[in-house]
Formats: sequence, structure tokens, C-alpha cells
Amino acid sequence: MNYQVIDLGLGCQLIQPYDESGYYCVICAKSHGDRCMYYSDGQPVHDFICPDCRMHPGFDDTPDEQDGLTQEQHVARYRRRWLDSVGWDDEYVRRLRSVFGMSDDDIDTIRTA
Repeated sequence: MNYQVIDLGLGCQLIQPYDESGYYCVICAKSHGDRCMYYSDGQPVHDFICPDCRMHPGFDDTPDEQDGLTQEQHVARYRRRWLDSVGWDDEYVRRLRSVFGMSDDDIDTIRTA
């Protein structure tokens, strides 16, 4: 797996996974084939919404100033809301582990986000 660091500005960054088969969602690790969520210059693909977690690049990827969350906390909370909505299905947790290399501690952090 390869990872492109996406600089969203204001100290916010996301990791866009990709491999020879294509790109993966930055939140839920769903494979999108050759459809990326961010261009190589880091700009979001505004006309794309992940069909699994509903993350909309350029709109859902940065924390709201009123929330007071770091980027990492924001992503963890978005992942928890998505996983809550799909019932923490083993397939989705395995996907996060596989694509992002998440550990049990990482998954526990999402559960409490």
C-alpha cells in the first residue's frame, strides 16, 4: 500500500491510500479503482462522495473550528459515526486494518472518538 499525504491547509492533513488497483477512501478505505478523492496537488475532487461512508472531499474532511478537534480526532469521529451506522461490521474493521495498518489500539481510539 502507498500513501499520499494530502495537505488541507491550516495544519490539517489526510492520508490517501492507493496501490496498483487504484485509490481508497481516506475515511473508510473503500476501493474506488482509478477514482481518486484528491488530485496530486492535494485539491479535493468536489464531485465525488464515497458511497460507503458518505465522505465528501472538500466539505467533510476538515474539523469545524467550533468543535475544537484536531484533524486526527475529526477523522476518528467521522470513522466512528460511519462504523456506528453500519454496526461495526467485521468486514469494515478488517478493511481499515488492512488499508491503514490499524492496530487494536487504533480501533479502540475510533470507538471512543
